[in-house]
Amino acid sequence: MSYYVRIPRLNGRMDHYFLSVWLHDSGINEVDYCEGGWEDNQLYNIAPHLKFEREEDATAYVLAKGGEFSRDIPEMKPAND
Repeated sequence: MSYYVRIPRLNGRMDHYFLSVWLHDSGINEVDYCEGGWEDNQLYNIAPHLKFEREEDATAYVLAKGGEFSRDIPEMKPAND
């Protein structure tokens, strides 16, 4: 099972660097970053998010850096919903 944290889109090298430093310092070996923006016929536009393999890693990120935890791929809802 995967765990997702919705985050603002990472902009530039410094955002990626700070994420890498935090992951290294926290002892988390791997996280996938999705910049979002794509969709298919079953999901709205996907929001920028991090995908963790362990729930405790996702929870640690939310507690340290913020974001919205989910067990489903985070979607960007249309403004009229």
